[in-house]
Amino acid sequence: MESTLQVEFEEIKKLKSKYFIDIGASCSSEASQSEKLLEHGWSGLMFECDPSKYSIQIEKMKNKSVSVLTTKVNPDNILQILEENNVPDGFYLSLDIDGYDFFVLEKILTKYKPELIISEINEKIPPPIKFTVNYDNDYFWDCSHYFGYSISMLEDLLDKYNYKIKRLDWNNVVLVPGNQEESISDIYNEGYLNRPGRNNIFYYNSDFEVVYNMPKEDQIKFIDSKFSPFVNERQLYSGRQLDGKEITYRNYTLS
Repeated sequence: MESTLQVEFEEIKKLKSKYFIDIGASCSSEASQSEKLLEHGWSGLMFECDPSKYSIQIEKMKNKSVSVLTTKVNPDNILQILEENNVPDGFYLSLDIDGYDFFVLEKILTKYKPELIISEINEKIPPPIKFTVNYDNDYFWDCSHYFGYSISMLEDLLDKYNYKIKRLDWNNVVLVPGNQEESISDIYNEGYLNRPGRNNIFYYNSDFEVVYNMPKEDQIKFIDSKFSPFVNERQLYSGRQLDGKEITYRNYTLS
């Protein structure tokens, strides 16, 4: 399966800014979004907080016009880091940290206007359900289904910052400036749910297949039951009263 970067590369090369931000850069040629851009004369800023991957990146990126940081990116530090590194606006953004990606993206958009964004989503969660891992700096992905955000979480963000979904490529959403006119459900169905070969490529999502034929209320209950075991007990308090209303505290949002 070609990476989304490979599919989009001809368009990415046409961007005015030849600068990229790669958050969650990984270490292999298959995973890195940046090597091909560097080969075409771009410069950029890469983040990889896994020390084993970082050491490999340093060797691979020697004498390249790129900075590689071990900083663990979060919504509280991302703007300061970009400012300290004199990042120019209009960059190409790749975002894949398998966690509270949504809040990092939201924070970036408060100050910057990337020309193109490729962000991983949690492909299992169908519209119109809005799901995101909430920001907890202690969070690390445990290779379970519990990570990232659903495509419908983008709905309000697109309107607020004037972006649109160019397309969904399996579990990567491609965003560009503009007005969102196409239905997010249609984009999801075409880019993931009804796409030929999905069950073979995403065989590890087989236990989620039942969710697509449920009404929304049952979908939410199903997803909640899947994700609740991954919530730290100190962050899950069911049935607590707040202003007379029964609520549930979790380190994820699901609606």
